Amino acid sequence: MLTCARARLPDEVVLHHGPAAAVLAGCAGASYDGIFLHHVIEHVPRTEIVPLLAELRRVLAPGGWLGLRTPNASSLLAGALVHGDITHVTPLSEWAILQALELAGFDPDSVEVLLHPPRLYWSWRAPVRAGARFLNRLRWHGGRLLDRGVCVLLDVRPRPRSGEPELEMIARR
Repeated sequence: MLTCARARLPDEVVLHHGPAAAVLAGCAGASYDGIFLHHVIEHVPRTEIVPLLAELRRVLAPGGWLGLRTPNASSLLAGALVHGDITHVTPLSEWAILQALELAGFDPDSVEVLLHPPRLYWSWRAPVRAGARFLNRLRWHGGRLLDRGVCVLLDVRPRPRSGEPELEMIARR
């Protein structure tokens, strides 16, 4: 995977592979403008998440950002996503990640949840594709309504902003 990423990214982008604690220990403070942690944090034991996030915050430059993507434990599909991989040890919801980020020193007001509605466009040249995208958009909105309805029925508070199967968040330092 590292070889594939290196082939697609410019040389000035630094890629690291290895245990996060060991990689971060060798990094100077405030040395990175951005860090991607996509499908990593769910593999970290619960007791190590806050220290890892604090260390990531340490190596972020002021104004830098941390991108997190993980299976969404508050999604209706969470069981299949979280327990479908035996290496997932910590299922996380939007609020659990927000709490961990705050404990690690990030400002909760600087954290943004990213939503990705399916693209929707209409083209008379490809009406079948446009129809499929329209149905996919309806499915996305229907899923959001279903998630909100379940949260209302179960009196879940605070209500999650994202019911998508994957949760993507940006935390700024």
